[in-house]
Amino acid sequence: MQGTVVEGLQRARKFLSDPYYSEPIAVLLGSIPFPGTLNLELTERNLSELFARKKTAKKSLISARHNRGAVELIPALLNDSVPVVLVFPEKSTHAPSIVEVASGQNLRKMLGLKNGSVVSFNI
Repeated sequence: MQGTVVEGLQRARKFLSDPYYSEPIAVLLGSIPFPGTLNLELTERNLSELFARKKTAKKSLISARHNRGAVELIPALLNDSVPVVLVFPEKSTHAPSIVEVASGQNLRKMLGLKNGSVVSFNI
């Protein structure tokens, strides 16, 4: 599947700095998550494929608790080599075509990505 890098809302830093969210993501990544996500916009075809694969993918769930919304987490590989976690918050202000990607590193810097760059990912 592929996605196009788009500008985020600059809110993930708050959530990824909260141990309630960062610790379960760290378990899946094997490292502390970078305080921000890479936002990918998916075409309708890629979005359909993602949701079909989500049904059988290995996933973790962070339950809603004390004003914290639930989040579904799915481990993936970005560009066939970088371990990442796809983050699906129950409450999101992103368009449905946007997928948030958490990593132990700043993916934009590590991979030289900018808005409009296309990346692949597999779950």
